[in-house]
Amino acid sequence: MITPITIDKHASANAPWQLNTIIPNTETTILLLINNTYTPHKVYRKFLGITPEGCITIQDFYVDTSGLNCRTDPYLLLATVNPATFPYQKPTYGIEGNYCVYYPNYNIESEAYFTQGLLQGSYIHRNDKNHRVSEIYYINGQVQGVITYTKQQDIFQQIWGLNLIHVYILKIFFSNRTRTKILCTYNRSAHILVGSILHAYCS
Repeated sequence: MITPITIDKHASANAPWQLNTIIPNTETTILLLINNTYTPHKVYRKFLGITPEGCITIQDFYVDTSGLNCRTDPYLLLATVNPATFPYQKPTYGIEGNYCVYYPNYNIESEAYFTQGLLQGSYIHRNDKNHRVSEIYYINGQVQGVITYTKQQDIFQQIWGLNLIHVYILKIFFSNRTRTKILCTYNRSAHILVGSILHAYCS
């Protein structure tokens, strides 16, 4: 669900970009991994206005796509960030609030949340088939842990820097449509995740 964004009409009219038009010098080409092959896709960025808090509202779009035209939901940049040079792929700074990116087929590519330009919580990345590829956990912009989802059961690639012990349940999706719930605990002294398989089933 898209979070409603309030626009300050006066501030937007005095911005260096024209409202609801393409921001100059943002039309470019990015590479996306589609069907296991990197393919070029043309993209551009629109200026949607300035919020009462001074954030820059923008949205990224695909050019000449047979699917959904939107690459992102509308999102907010801090006033100190230049939207003309802000990265199209996997940004790790400068956003305020929700950030959601889509593939041309409208499957979600990534989801994240920022507070005052810093990543907070899980930064989730998916492939074009809507299967999770990785999940990076942040606190105040600092990486606390990384989970990589693979076809094998050695799903925990690396984790470090966690200050607290967490106990939680993950749903792991494998290519054969088997779902495995794993109870995970973080061992602070050994810097590893310890997982116990609770049950597996096919959907």
